[in-house]
Amino acid sequence: MESFEKQPYEEFVIAADFVNVLEDAETIESGPTVTATDVDGEDAVLDIIDDTTISVSGSQVLVLVKAGVELSSPYQITFQCVTSNGNKWELDVHMFVREL
Repeated sequence: MESFEKQPYEEFVIAADFVNVLEDAETIESGPTVTATDVDGEDAVLDIIDDTTISVSGSQVLVLVKAGVELSSPYQITFQCVTSNGNKWELDVHMFVREL
């Protein structure tokens, strides 16, 4: 599983790349979802994701991550999409929050 580390203040866009599972000419349909849970499995979408920024660029699904609390990390961010061929794919990423 992919992972990255950030400080609570930092906000930036991350991407899940589905290039390794897409067939030739297959595309990600509009409306992918991105969800997040904290270390206890509780919903953390409002805490660490700006879901108004979810977008698709080629084989990637992008979203802005923000904030987070060290005690609640690692957070699991889950990207889900449906493709033009009707395939459903999911990628999970761990986000560690550290105040350095």
